[in-house]
Amino acid sequence: ASGGGGLVSPLDDSPRFARFVLAGGTAADGRRLLSADLVHQMTSDQLTAEQRCTGPHPDGSEGWGFGVGVQVDARPAAPAGSYGWSGGLRTMWRTHPARNLIAIVLTVEMFTDPSMPALIEDFFVGAFAATA
Repeated sequence: ASGGGGLVSPLDDSPRFARFVLAGGTAADGRRLLSADLVHQMTSDQLTAEQRCTGPHPDGSEGWGFGVGVQVDARPAAPAGSYGWSGGLRTMWRTHPARNLIAIVLTVEMFTDPSMPALIEDFFVGAFAATA
């Protein structure tokens, strides 16, 4: 079974978790829950170039950290160095640490193919373009 299969949480959890990771493992109340080194490893690509070409994007532009997708090469909707998660119901989160930006889209529409829907791609392209 998937660790994320059927995961349910309150709406506030998505931005709270994204801020926690962006803050290097420090909670909003200032408590350190994860070491900065561990968060760095989580948000850094752990795949070889050969492994990246088998997914998550066949062009090899995205790899995997520990629990998040990591953008290795820039794409319009995901600058290099950004990381995040795309859920099966199109709940998508991306963080760009260099810009101190968190962008989240929440929907309840099931993915029908692996490509990002145009409306969601436009949202991320706009969010990253506005902060360039």
